[in-house]
Order: sequence, then structure tokens, then C-alpha cells
Amino acid sequence: MKNEHTQIRLIAVRALGQVRMIDNCPALIFALTDPNPTVVLEASIALQFVSRKTETPPVPEAKLVNGELDTSSYEYKQGIRQLYAYWSKWYRELRPDALLVPVHLE
Repeated sequence: MKNEHTQIRLIAVRALGQVRMIDNCPALIFALTDPNPTVVLEASIALQFVSRKTETPPVPEAKLVNGELDTSSYEYKQGIRQLYAYWSKWYRELRPDALLVPVHLE
């Protein structure tokens, strides 16, 4: 999940979601903070698949600026915070003693 190559992180997230094991959720929740919006989207999809939830917060959309996805906007970061909080709360309800990787969300 911390590999420098986006494609490797993307493949890892997809594989963890397809296994559909609750024990993979901390890694998927951590992936919600990935700098690449595609990885974030795949992590959200994987969490929906594992949890069997259909009503979840939307994944924020990064705006295209000068041909690159901009994830620095307040709205995008706020959306990531909400998504992270939602899935963290859900997982802690299932596993109260679970340790999630601490992340700093600006």
C-alpha cells in the first residue's frame, strides 16, 4: 500500500477487495488516503464489496488542472476525511479493539 508505483498500489487494493476478508479492511481504509484518486476510488469500491454496503459516502472527485488531477482542494480533502471517518467508524463497530494505521489528513 506504500509502494511508489500507483499501478502496484491499485492492483493491491483490487486484490484485497476481491478476497472479501474483513481482516483486509484496515489496509483498504488506509488506501483511502492515497495521493492518487484512482486508488482511493478502488479502495472505496473494495470496502463496499467487503462490507456489502450500498449506501456509502461518495468518493470526492479531483478536478483536472493543467492535465493533472488536483487533490489539493479543500473540497477534495474534506471528502477524503469524511470517507475515512465513515469507514473507520464502521470497522471499529465490528472490531472495537482494532488498530488502524494513524494517518494525518490535512
